Amino acid sequence: MKLGIVSAAVATPYFEGKNQASKNKPAVPLWRVLMDSGSDGDLLFRKKGKKTHNVPYMIRSVPQSWHTSNCIFSTEKIGNLDLVFPEYSHSKRMHITLDIVEFKNKDKAPMFDLIIGTETMQRLGIVLDFKTKMIIIDEIILPMRKLKNLQSQNALTTIYGHTEPIATLHETKRMV
Repeated sequence: MKLGIVSAAVATPYFEGKNQASKNKPAVPLWRVLMDSGSDGDLLFRKKGKKTHNVPYMIRSVPQSWHTSNCIFSTEKIGNLDLVFPEYSHSKRMHITLDIVEFKNKDKAPMFDLIIGTETMQRLGIVLDFKTKMIIIDEIILPMRKLKNLQSQNALTTIYGHTEPIATLHETKRMV
């Protein structure tokens, strides 16, 4: 399957006291986040039994049913977490409530760790401009990219090297 550009960004979950990373080892995972204009819900995908995403959750009294083009599935866990989109800002945290999807087979792992739907995007002020192929978060504009470029060396250096976010780097250079 050939993939074009995607309305996605890189994010890190914010866990109190666990976000201190070094250049050699990240303290928290780096997630690929799809901003899905065709969904109204938020989904976090994780391998069943693996505790890499220590997201606090509750069990639903009635499972939530999801209908996609690939399949129909249900979720029983609902979690809460804060996200940081480091390419936009190192300090702004965005709170989301999400359903947790656990998958068994590593070979069938989804391409994204998290899907954010339209309701959350509207609440957070995330704008997808398909005409200009830009993603706007908190009035900061970055281009949509190919999936393989989401975790480029440039982005990783910005995130783990604690350099300035890509979104404001050009403006800072202009002012100095």
